[in-house]
Amino acid sequence: MISFDENALICDLAETYNIYDYRSLPLRTVATLAVGLRGNSRIMMKMRGAEISGDASFLLAMIIDRLSDLMVGLGIYSENSKTASAVDLFLGKMLNEEEPGKYEVFDTVEDFEEARKKILR
Repeated sequence: MISFDENALICDLAETYNIYDYRSLPLRTVATLAVGLRGNSRIMMKMRGAEISGDASFLLAMIIDRLSDLMVGLGIYSENSKTASAVDLFLGKMLNEEEPGKYEVFDTVEDFEEARKKILR
């Protein structure tokens, strides 16, 4: 991480752990603390190649939804051309999401096999 972007690592260590001189600590300690940084820390995001954090992505998805609603309201898009909500896609929801409780859940293999036999009869 140090060779990847030392300045980002210094900022993250200072922000998270209040460590301003990481070189005064043992290397193993610095490595342990660096690995423990949040996924949205500067160094972690830079190493993943991410440009914006997940929070900003969610905000952008909300803006896209509102802009889409506005364009439909102004008549630029027709109501039929409205696509899936960007927020729903961001959260992993599908357009044709199944209703809750539609699937049967089994606690044991025996319960499943018994229900399967009833269906096959």
